[in-house]
Amino acid sequence: MAMPVAAFVALAQNKNGLIFFQQLNFIFAVLYFLETMIHRFLPLFKKFMLFGIIGFISMILDFGITYLLKEKLKLNKYVANSLSFLAVGFINFSLNRTFTFTDHNADYNMQLIRFFAVSSTGLALNNLITYFFTEKRKYNFYFSKLLATFIVIFWNFTMNKMFTFKK
Repeated sequence: MAMPVAAFVALAQNKNGLIFFQQLNFIFAVLYFLETMIHRFLPLFKKFMLFGIIGFISMILDFGITYLLKEKLKLNKYVANSLSFLAVGFINFSLNRTFTFTDHNADYNMQLIRFFAVSSTGLALNNLITYFFTEKRKYNFYFSKLLATFIVIFWNFTMNKMFTFKK
């Protein structure tokens, strides 16, 4: 129901009306702020989501390649894991370079070195965090690995955006 104009004017002329308009003004200010933040950070959020999707695809490939090398080709589990990390690293780098960060002008070799430096640091952080939650906090190993993965994804995204694919 629409408020009649006379009631609206009466509301504006008393103390409660002033409070009402101040609250209304505050609500509009908050909505404006939220709209501005959404427009400012939406492109970054889209990149982060794409980074996560590519990371998820890479994780599936990593597990698949590791399984194939370890179980079918009977390689040592650590050799299989390392070869898979390297193979998937190249795929992950190419997909993120092409789709997430769309950077085709920079020196490919330097970006590749930086990408693997960031990824290797992320792997070390992941192991440290997993160790902390498993050994010190006595959480389940896979739950700890999941926590570590969610923490390290922010490291990987930020460092790749600011260091590997900086413009």
